[in-house]
Amino acid sequence: MEIDRAVQHQQQQPPPPQPPDGNGSRSPLSTSPASPASGRPRTKIIRNQNACDACRARKVRCLYGAGETRHAQQQHQLQAHQQQQQALPGPANQQSPSASDITSPDLNLAYQTSPASSSAHIHTTPRSHSHISASAVAAAASTITAAAATSSSASSVPDLRALIGAPSPTTGPGPGPGHGTTTSNYLALFAPEALVHRILHDWFEKVHSLAPVLHRRRFMHRLKAGEAASDRTFCALVVSVCAATVATLRRADYHPVTVEGCLDFIEDHHLLNHGIRKPAYSLDWCIAMYNIGTSASSMNENGLGDMGSFHGMSEAAAGARFLAYYRMADLDMSEQQLLKRLFWLIFAAYCSADIFGRLSVSIVSHQENRAHLRPLPLSDSQLDTGPQLSPADGLPPWHGDTTSYVPGLNHLSDLFLIWHEAQTAPVSVYGGQEDALKHYLARIQTIIDSFPPELRWRGGLSRPGHITEGHDTQIANLFITSLNIRSNLLQKFGSTVKTRAAEHQRIVDDLLEILYHMPQHVLEQNGNSLIPKLRDCGAAYMEQMNIGDGGDGGGGPETLVSESARLKLEKLLRKLDDIDCWPGLPGVESPQSNRQ
Repeated sequence: MEIDRAVQHQQQQPPPPQPPDGNGSRSPLSTSPASPASGRPRTKIIRNQNACDACRARKVRCLYGAGETRHAQQQHQLQAHQQQQQALPGPANQQSPSASDITSPDLNLAYQTSPASSSAHIHTTPRSHSHISASAVAAAASTITAAAATSSSASSVPDLRALIGAPSPTTGPGPGPGHGTTTSNYLALFAPEALVHRILHDWFEKVHSLAPVLHRRRFMHRLKAGEAASDRTFCALVVSVCAATVATLRRADYHPVTVEGCLDFIEDHHLLNHGIRKPAYSLDWCIAMYNIGTSASSMNENGLGDMGSFHGMSEAAAGARFLAYYRMADLDMSEQQLLKRLFWLIFAAYCSADIFGRLSVSIVSHQENRAHLRPLPLSDSQLDTGPQLSPADGLPPWHGDTTSYVPGLNHLSDLFLIWHEAQTAPVSVYGGQEDALKHYLARIQTIIDSFPPELRWRGGLSRPGHITEGHDTQIANLFITSLNIRSNLLQKFGSTVKTRAAEHQRIVDDLLEILYHMPQHVLEQNGNSLIPKLRDCGAAYMEQMNIGDGGDGGGGPETLVSESARLKLEKLLRKLDDIDCWPGLPGVESPQSNRQ
């Protein structure tokens, strides 16, 4: 018995360690026996009976114990990842030191260099793997397997820096989503920086008075600070402002920036995508969608009936209402005022579409606290209550710093509220059609009489020093809008023939007064918004005057055709033809301008 135990004990003793040969101790992961020429005895390779099926099928050494079946799968993934990294251009694929020269203290793996010889590369690896992560073991196994697969001639070990901490192939610069791009160069891909700044300058100088939804100093500070590189929504906001400017100032040359190009750029780069389950409404997002809605309406003769315009306005209305109802307290004072201004601009677009018989999304309901949503008449300097910005931002003085254009917006909202009430209130409240018409026409005149001095009609008189060109732009918009609402109220409620004829006559007289006394560039700064209103008023006037049948309308009381009526209509059409500019739109011929 003692002899048997001694024999068994002797058989269980491990073989004596081999003497060092300058390359360190023999690794237990060695994949080939020692060369007979070295004089060392050949090591017997013991097959691992507990190897997983995946490793056995791939004929690789399994480092894991029984039940660990993920080794070959992870090794295959790492090898595929390594091949991708080697195929990618850039610093990761350049010549770099061998992985065997790298010591990773985080992984507790020491790689020692062994000279290239006919024998396999020998690496020293800690025997205990209990404290090594699975990824580290898999990375080491991938390196060893790649070394074993090479020929007996000199070979290089795969670069571990391509496997450990390698950058993702989707983080580098590129042309668009899915092609390895970040927002850092989106604006550079859109247009030259100088052109973008020129378009934004024209927006604040010529268009801001009609849509005062941006705080110039904050907006330009964010742009200069590079926020468009890190915030997709702000980048989309900048591009949408460019689109709205190009759509409004039609005679300006902003080549190669076009409305179609701006909208395609936002869509192609997914700058305004938001989730369905968790949509992220923000003020920037809502303003951008509003700009998209107004810009898309100028791309064809459908106007606000265009699908893209309807989509943009609908999204802007949904976001603005949600923020006004549930997130108003989360905004600072400046953002609250800008949101209120946007709310009423969307309401104005809704009423305009309704007047022209277009589908629109209502934003004002019985739930609104209209007094609470009414913006205050504050200038940009009065809105600048946030962090103090450096005065050395390179921004020259601007008329909007000390002048507020909100009173014009509030009076425009009051005019459209009359139309909104006329569409919803029962006629019986006012005693009948004729009395309802008189009531609404009187209210329109009351609002016009309440205009502040800077918004009152001056005829051909020059404007005082404190009145800006932005006020003139608002004057044209306010008075033409009021005349358009009056014309549609006449058609809606009807009246006696004599009353209708006289009222339409006054409307056309006032229109001609505005069109022929207001500077041409001021009218054009209103963009496409004036064109359908002028057409609508002219069509109603022509129908009322019964000019369509050559003046022989049967001799009835509606046949009020006169030479003066014809001349007025011709003057209206001539002016309409002059300001109705469609540059660069396929299939639409631009009218010959009378401007010199």
